[in-house]
Amino acid sequence: MQASPSRREPAGGAWPRWALAVALALAAGRAPAADPLVEDSYARRDLRDLVGLGRKDAPVRPERGRLMLFALPTVSANPTVGLALGVGASAAILLGDESDTAVSSLSASAQYTTEQQLLLSLKSLLLTSGNAWELLGDLRLYDFAESTFGLGTASPTPVSGGFVLNGLETAELPGAQPLRYFYLKVHETAFRRVWRSLYAGVGFHLDAYREIEDLALDLGADPPAVTSHYGYSRLEGFDPGGYTTSGLSLAGLWESRDHTLDPHRGVFVQLSWRMNREWLGSERASDVVYAEARTYLDLPGPRTRHLLALWSFAEVVVAGSVPYLTLPAIGNDTRGRSGRGYTLGRWRGTGLVYGEAEYRFPITADGLVGGVAFLNATTAARPGIQDATLGLDLPASGLFQSVKLGGGAGLRLMLDRRARMNLVVDYAFGAGGSNGLYFSVGETF
Repeated sequence: MQASPSRREPAGGAWPRWALAVALALAAGRAPAADPLVEDSYARRDLRDLVGLGRKDAPVRPERGRLMLFALPTVSANPTVGLALGVGASAAILLGDESDTAVSSLSASAQYTTEQQLLLSLKSLLLTSGNAWELLGDLRLYDFAESTFGLGTASPTPVSGGFVLNGLETAELPGAQPLRYFYLKVHETAFRRVWRSLYAGVGFHLDAYREIEDLALDLGADPPAVTSHYGYSRLEGFDPGGYTTSGLSLAGLWESRDHTLDPHRGVFVQLSWRMNREWLGSERASDVVYAEARTYLDLPGPRTRHLLALWSFAEVVVAGSVPYLTLPAIGNDTRGRSGRGYTLGRWRGTGLVYGEAEYRFPITADGLVGGVAFLNATTAARPGIQDATLGLDLPASGLFQSVKLGGGAGLRLMLDRRARMNLVVDYAFGAGGSNGLYFSVGETF
């Protein structure tokens, strides 16, 4: 008869110091309609000018109801799923008058791999006329695979982190524990403006994993090859072959950004309490708190478009427990942009705090080409796990006990100045030699 695992003291750690960051962010406020930095964005050159498609009488400002779309082919490689080919598209649309409505943004992608796997996603941030409503959506349908590396940033870092393309490893990394699965994600939150830039909202969140294959697990080996996914699932009482979290959220939002794809002014601050409940389909009841802040600062000097962008978020399981793949992790944010320099899910835990700073600057005077330099930091907690039968004896680690850094630089090419839509090309590096390239449309945050 197998011995039941026992849990040491939970490792959520103390909450980060958000008060000062939020206060500074709120002080930034909303940009006035005649902000020279905003006006300057519509005077830039874009890709249409470069290839001779632009016309002197072409509109250079967004038009209400007119979709501004850019699509490009996507290629990625993963040692588990093989070669993935597809298409990605980003779009912007103005749903009200430009004087009182920010531009909305959408992104969609479809990929098919040589292992006959499919990845579909649709992400949206819509602001209705007068910014009365803000609707956040994240829909995904994956038949996919990813590698995990244990919980917490105190876990060992590989000597060679390997090369990453758009968040996916291109070769099997040291210590990787690959998982294959079917995944359905439905996250939708509706915010209603209640005062100035303050919104209140409710959301629905579903994460369903099925047919999970733990490719590194071998309980028949001597000693058993036990993966982090299996050990955690056994500890918390989840079926390692599949699980679901489903819940409702109550949220508050301060939204004063002048744009959603390429903000120049304002702040975005979100606080939410997600309540996963069994009567909604969750395997276990749990509560997860999420806090996020972004702000954009115009640096002093004679030239415009020199910006310092700041982004931070924290996600902590404060009650109950959630399944392994739904634990807070880098790359699991709505746009999948956190953790540049590391593979998707490289850092995961029962609590996670992430911060990033990015300096954005022009390279050409006409605004066609720009550049960025960035630095990020991640800390994640893990519970202690003891299981004599499986030979597990992992100590707990708290938030800020270990911090992992990443950073890099990149180029920006203005695709459509009406939508302030940039082609993003970044090179990033992380601990242990991890490095990679990232391609996308629209700023990282």
